[in-house]
Amino acid sequence: MANFSLLGLNITARREAIPLELADIDAVNEEALDYIRNLPQPELESRLSTVIQHYISDTAAITRTLETHGIVIIPDFLAPEKILAAETAMTEARTMIRDFQESGESVYESDGFLIQKGGAKVAGYKVLANYPKTVIQIRQGQDKGMVDIFNIDHLFPEFRDQIRPTYESGELARFMSPTSAEFGPKNLNLYLNSAVQKTRGFHVDAYKKQLKSFIYLTDVSCLDDGPYTYVRGSHIGSSFRRVNKVLSGHLPNKTEFPVVPLRDIIPVLASKGSLVISDQGGAHRGFPQGKDNQRIVSVMNYA
Repeated sequence: MANFSLLGLNITARREAIPLELADIDAVNEEALDYIRNLPQPELESRLSTVIQHYISDTAAITRTLETHGIVIIPDFLAPEKILAAETAMTEARTMIRDFQESGESVYESDGFLIQKGGAKVAGYKVLANYPKTVIQIRQGQDKGMVDIFNIDHLFPEFRDQIRPTYESGELARFMSPTSAEFGPKNLNLYLNSAVQKTRGFHVDAYKKQLKSFIYLTDVSCLDDGPYTYVRGSHIGSSFRRVNKVLSGHLPNKTEFPVVPLRDIIPVLASKGSLVISDQGGAHRGFPQGKDNQRIVSVMNYA
């Protein structure tokens, strides 16, 4: 049994009395997407303005924004010459992926990298992150169209020499690892989303604080580009957070977060080079893309 308050009402939920189905969760998430699609551009820009800070050196402002909203965006964080270096590597990576898909194979491994469809050889985040070489994983199923490149800096010197040092800079490190000298940047991954038209709904990585930083390597200027989408304030205790935690306890995945305040949904529309620091303990998702759109993001994981 769980007790919580929602919009001024006191509610008691008995665990055995909630006949939830995954289709119900999908329907709620789809309603939220439709709501965002119908918002005028000025409203989207107004929401974005509440979480934008222009200077990584403004520690107080960034800390305040993160604590209040759970997300902060710093435009023009990555220098243009570093973006250009990353684009050179991404062109080579896309060629490798195309050649592999045309081969009809499900897995190929060389001295420098492993490429696979789904989990043909290795699976599970920890296994992929700790594999001794770069792993290019082409997702299957509902995430078809997504490509994850784990430890991209092991294979491409452009990411090792130009992108990784950006994540390791002292300015960014003080936000990402403020409490422990042993906590720091680990895996540098790349996410390539191309025409992914169905994405997982609002969820948390865990119901606790969990910061992540990532940089857009392509312009994400419209909803069809598939922007990272965050529910500001959802990282802290609220009626919505308590409701979702109870509801997700009745689902196979215990980290769903479908019931969100619509007024607080923020699609992160930003130019390439923009840095996003996000508390993954807050509700987030990737917005579904158009059939001709793509989004490329470099992501640093900290541990």
